[in-house]
Amino acid sequence: MNILLVHEISYLRDPVFEIHTIAELLSLRGHNVYFIDYGRERVDSLWSGYREMDIARVYPGASVRLIRPPFLKVPVAGRVVYSCMCYSIIYTTLQSRKIDAVILYSAPTNGIQTILAARKSKVPVIFRSIDILHKLVPDPLALPTKLAEKWVYQHVDKILTITPALSRYVVGLGANPAKVKLLPLGIDLKYYQHAPELATDRLWGKSSTIYHTLVFAGTLPHFSGLDVLISQIPYLATRIPNLRL
Repeated sequence: MNILLVHEISYLRDPVFEIHTIAELLSLRGHNVYFIDYGRERVDSLWSGYREMDIARVYPGASVRLIRPPFLKVPVAGRVVYSCMCYSIIYTTLQSRKIDAVILYSAPTNGIQTILAARKSKVPVIFRSIDILHKLVPDPLALPTKLAEKWVYQHVDKILTITPALSRYVVGLGANPAKVKLLPLGIDLKYYQHAPELATDRLWGKSSTIYHTLVFAGTLPHFSGLDVLISQIPYLATRIPNLRL
């Protein structure tokens, strides 16, 4: 298959997370994978033209064709210019690469453009919900971002969320419940190994006790709920023996 992923982050600059692993794993499965991002790395000039490159940040042997629309290095104005220009690049990519499906992660910057271009090209769009997008932006942008989210959720062909709470959230913004499915984050087990006993001793002290350990991995926006989890640990510890966070 020819698969296009679209996000409003920088594939090269932002920390590695699901967008990188999904794209590169699909590549290793034999698919032709393309990625349109919002490339805002530091550049010497104010204007960075259209670029393409093959990239892999996680898995050796993977190859994702990264497509970078033109970029204006001016705060706010640069994002506006990008939003106005990216539709034609998305549409051209859908046509020239004969894209079979789109995986969309964004709403305000290039999400609406992606859906309009895909609809014109008769290509299905799957939205991958991993965040509450309007809570990731400054207050003046929160309302327009939420409105963009609402429109996107109502017009995509499928929404895959990482938690039940996000499923309820997108449905609350108008998504068709029949189109919303839960797909939790995955784990690549080759990156996990049994820790030597010495490492365990350093963490908890020498003990024959078997601990039940909760691990939080992620960034810390307010809606992450880590504060709620911490406050509930004493209660959970009465139900789960030897609990650690």
